Amino acid sequence: MDKCLKVICDALESGIMHAGVAQKLAVRLSWAQTHMFHKLGRAMLRPIFNQRLSQVGRLGSDLRVALEWWKQVLSMHICEMRPWSMCESPPVHVFVDARGTPPRCAAVAFLDGQYHFTDGMPSDKVMSMFQSRNDAQICGLEMLAITVGLSTYAEELRGRKVIVHSDNVGAEAATTKGTAKEWDHCQIIHEIWTMVSMRCG
Repeated sequence: MDKCLKVICDALESGIMHAGVAQKLAVRLSWAQTHMFHKLGRAMLRPIFNQRLSQVGRLGSDLRVALEWWKQVLSMHICEMRPWSMCESPPVHVFVDARGTPPRCAAVAFLDGQYHFTDGMPSDKVMSMFQSRNDAQICGLEMLAITVGLSTYAEELRGRKVIVHSDNVGAEAATTKGTAKEWDHCQIIHEIWTMVSMRCG
């Protein structure tokens, strides 16, 4: 991974990453996130893969964010710990849902025989981060609802097997894959997988 780190540092310093370099880096990091990070970081590959189509090689803001994240992670020289035995406690079920107009996210956690409920309206700042769409941002809000559930009950979920239930096919597919087609959705998925990795600690 030291070679990847050097490529990333050189690109951040020069402000340039040519298409061929982006292609090789994306493939190497794709292997890393699959075999070392369990999909954490997969969403941060999207801008690097997109750079393969660049004819000038200049770093855009999305690519710079992704490269800065990978630089930080690779600089930490993380070693993964694998548990010898799985948690024997019953799984926690988290049910999430969202509404588009007006926007609202909710989550219900069924934990050790008790139900816990939380909901709220995303701030204008959060809503402004979404790209312009004509679907009331429902897919993104459904992803956001997952983050609401995982973050609200973070302590209760730590070390437990968690099953998340969502009725939105797009949110479900993106969360399962660890990435999404659009960069604003990628950033939410990245946060979900970050919380999942922290919960396992």
